[in-house]
Amino acid sequence: MAHKNSWDRVESLDVGDASAQTIYLNVGIALSWFEVLQVRMTWLFQLIVEAPGSLALGRAFGTLESVPPRAAMIREAAKISFMNDPASRDKVVEFMTQFEALSHRRNEIAHGYVSQLTHNGQEKGNFLHPGSHMTKRNTTFLQVDRDPLGDYRYTAAQIGYYTQEFRRLGGEVQDFIDARRPKNVSGSHSP
Repeated sequence: MAHKNSWDRVESLDVGDASAQTIYLNVGIALSWFEVLQVRMTWLFQLIVEAPGSLALGRAFGTLESVPPRAAMIREAAKISFMNDPASRDKVVEFMTQFEALSHRRNEIAHGYVSQLTHNGQEKGNFLHPGSHMTKRNTTFLQVDRDPLGDYRYTAAQIGYYTQEFRRLGGEVQDFIDARRPKNVSGSHSP
């Protein structure tokens, strides 16, 4: 079954990666790009509240440790700032929907671990998956026909797919910011 949204969980594959190293590398890359996305969301918030480049505002916004409250702040600020610009307001709401949904995949990547799957005596390769102690990420644990690795198992390529989605959304947010950022006297965008 194919996923319909870019943030939906990809289908588990039967064969994993030959090397765990490629998964470890892709986990680091994915997490770094999600951090870039978070920085761009801070810039978006600064723009919306008409304080682009404000270090104080950026630091205060950064005290929110998780995505849902950050997305809620951005969404609420956009309702006021873009009250007379419904297209921009709707675009920000769309960004926040994607940001929150992709954060679930980021959390799976950040909190998973890598191991080799052996099924019926046959090595199937390496996957990133939740630990059996992760109750909310391992809901199939008590099912008879459950996946032995839990609710998800990702290969390096699948993690790479999510990395591209983090990058895509970050690029769209940056384009949105650039199109609305005030220009200084020389014509270039102010920070």
